[in-house]
Amino acid sequence: MNVKNQISPAIINAAVAMLIQYIPDLTPTNLISALQGYENAKVLLDDRPRKPYTIAETMKLLGVSKPTIYRMFEDGSLTKCKIRGSTRIPAEDVNRLLASNSEIR
Repeated sequence: MNVKNQISPAIINAAVAMLIQYIPDLTPTNLISALQGYENAKVLLDDRPRKPYTIAETMKLLGVSKPTIYRMFEDGSLTKCKIRGSTRIPAEDVNRLLASNSEIR
């Protein structure tokens, strides 16, 4: 994200003016750096592995029934893994379906 190009200097200066009483050494340059650092950290956090979902969580996220989840296992649109005897669905599978807006049978 290029903060300097997306946020006008007037907005940056107004934000600094509002926050200066709480952060006395805040400058427009410091604020832009903080915003860029936040955006970079957010990208890194989005790339981290996510815990696999339970069947119930997957049903809720996808808005489908339990039989549909099992059909999705059979047709390969979802994979299942066993963790300590419980069935889990990789977060990547669920996120892929949510991102693609594919029709769920």
